[in-house]
Amino acid sequence: MQQVNDSTEPIYRKQQDNKCPDFLYLDLEFKDTPTDRLEQTELPQKKDLYLTLNFNEEWLELPGGKVKYGLRGFELRLNLTNCIIPEFYLCLNDTMKLVTEREVETQRGVEKSSKVGGSLSREKADLSAKQDYKNTEKRTEKFQKTVYHVSTKGDELSPAWVFEADKDESVLKGTLAEQKLATVTITDISHQLTATFEVVSKNIYIGDAEGIWPDNISRNKLAIIERKIINWLLKSKLQPYVSQVELSYE
Repeated sequence: MQQVNDSTEPIYRKQQDNKCPDFLYLDLEFKDTPTDRLEQTELPQKKDLYLTLNFNEEWLELPGGKVKYGLRGFELRLNLTNCIIPEFYLCLNDTMKLVTEREVETQRGVEKSSKVGGSLSREKADLSAKQDYKNTEKRTEKFQKTVYHVSTKGDELSPAWVFEADKDESVLKGTLAEQKLATVTITDISHQLTATFEVVSKNIYIGDAEGIWPDNISRNKLAIIERKIINWLLKSKLQPYVSQVELSYE
């Protein structure tokens, strides 16, 4: 095993490139494993890799109007130098839940009443009046919902995670916060991990539109316009990657 030289503490560097942070935000962090906390002094060592993702739909401004687009799926690819991720150390390979928000409308009954009454004499009669008022209010609450499925592929030097929207969801929306992605085996003090978030045309979903096409447009013409918009999005904003994070020790 390679001995770690305590007198030369490696320099940790992180570089992030989120091209559309409101549409998709990607972050990765190394964290110590229990063996690291025991001050392991020999290589190979292990570090846990944690993932944070935030998905959302976004409006694209076009001449004459705008369209909303989102993602049906994507691939998260890792490229490793002087470190590996054996298959049995891969996590996040299942049906997953995201924290999403929804607007909830509730009715709150507020009772207001005025009452005048008595029985002191025949000249006075019981009088009563009562009114009910209902106030409607809206609030936003967070909840968890199954919105995508994840599978893995690749090898220990270049693993990948394939995210796909659930059949009941048109696009991916929500937040995945500090989810353990894998345990990385480090074989040299100087090592590097690069993660790229990649999409292809079938991953892009075109949703609502304002002022772009008439309501009575034919399906064929609509499909042609959507395909042109998707191709423009890929070339101008989403290729070669949507987001990239590089972690390195030197």
